[in-house]
Amino acid sequence: MKVFVWEYLSHVSDNYHEGGGCAVVAEDLENAKAIAMEKGVQFEENDEPVVYELKDSVESKVFIFPDAGCC
Repeated sequence: MKVFVWEYLSHVSDNYHEGGGCAVVAEDLENAKAIAMEKGVQFEENDEPVVYELKDSVESKVFIFPDAGCC
């Protein structure tokens, strides 16, 4: 399993400030994107994650970090 981290994406939520970060625990990039898109995350063609290899096997999971904005 790996952790895929996108520091900033244009759309991670339907909030007024829709951008933010996203981290996904998954087997590969294709699965990571699919799992995130189920939560409403949208990717652009040039969005590349930082990837970390996990030592142990764990369940897939998505972490969304929406921008708090100025409000």
